[in-house]
Amino acid sequence: MLGRLGFLSRFGFAGRLMAIVLFALIALWSVGVGWLFVSESREEIIGKLFPLPEQVVGIVELIETVTPSQQPAVLKAVSSDNLHVTLAPARPAESADTRRMPMVERFSGSICVRCSPAR
Repeated sequence: MLGRLGFLSRFGFAGRLMAIVLFALIALWSVGVGWLFVSESREEIIGKLFPLPEQVVGIVELIETVTPSQQPAVLKAVSSDNLHVTLAPARPAESADTRRMPMVERFSGSICVRCSPAR
């Protein structure tokens, strides 16, 4: 047995103990990363990063129905660390970043329809 693991005998007791601890930490880290990938679905991860379209529609409807004096309180209530809601006096000027792309929208829409569960 010492022939196969002979390289560990050169380290002495402390070196072997450190190697065992290091291998155990790597194994635990691997299990943790694997558990993370298995436990959260793609929808859960995306849901944490981006608001759902239904949430955006609800926020817009809420802001449109309140009086202008109540809007700052509503904006503060619906804003969070991940989502910052503001009101602009006018629509943003069109640029390369805000330009609509119908072909891309149609393609991504068809993928979303195929990937979403049947309701």
